[in-house]
Amino acid sequence: RRREKGRGCYNIADRDFPAPVRSIFDRKPDSAAGPDCIQSVETEIQEDLRKLGALHQQLPVARVLPGAGDSGKVALGIAIRAASPTAVSFGAVDLSGAPPRITYWAWGVRAATGDTVRQAISRSPAFDTFVMTPVPGAPPAGVLQVGNLPSARTLLRVDIPRRLLDSTSVVRGTLVLTLTRPATGRPGEVFDVEARPVIRDFGGKSITASDTVVTGLGQVTVGQTGPVEIEIGRILRFWQNPAADSLPRAILLSSRLERAALGEVTFAGRTAGVAAPLLQLTFVRPYAFGVP
Repeated sequence: RRREKGRGCYNIADRDFPAPVRSIFDRKPDSAAGPDCIQSVETEIQEDLRKLGALHQQLPVARVLPGAGDSGKVALGIAIRAASPTAVSFGAVDLSGAPPRITYWAWGVRAATGDTVRQAISRSPAFDTFVMTPVPGAPPAGVLQVGNLPSARTLLRVDIPRRLLDSTSVVRGTLVLTLTRPATGRPGEVFDVEARPVIRDFGGKSITASDTVVTGLGQVTVGQTGPVEIEIGRILRFWQNPAADSLPRAILLSSRLERAALGEVTFAGRTAGVAAPLLQLTFVRPYAFGVP
């Protein structure tokens, strides 16, 4: 069979374009062929509204078809260039039902009979990942960071008087965190900061409780400047359980959509005076029998 025509189409699971953008598809036919084989394919995508759905983009076939001695493996890199801050979310390979796909429509003539043969060949990537430029750096000393990509976490070790856990009924426990700058992320994005009790304290790699019943959530909106409040009463009541006596009094803060969201917050640390993390407790003392 001889391939005479074809066109490549890269289907992306979903998109979010607040402004017209220019996408650049880079293809390296074969890693063994060296960096000179990287080809740039520019296409215009005019989108004026925020949308969700499948993006079908036609690629110039001459730049995608393998050449002589090529491995036949297509590698595509997607970059976004826009006049204003623009974010695009793509479904990854491990997103069930919505992986990226590249499809070739080809036709040729069967040598034996002269019949025209048409075929569509569709493939999903064997591997996908992303890179960021510039890579987010470490926060300044005394600042607690949560979120973004690669995802940052914060470990809080809490010093709670034992008598409050042993002899009271905790009604509420509110963790108040003061932002050092407005929350960042995609315009209009709303994300959650999640608090989980630590089971084994290994710093940033600490093991946390997997039960969502003992999880606290605090909602953050991009651009927010006010304090973030997280209700952790469930965590405090979890520590009151005699079986939890040996557990560290530590909480791990992370983005609820870790590895899938760009939202980021930075909080003042313990050396920030009145802006330091604050735990507000509401509790009921034990009933004192015989005391009027």
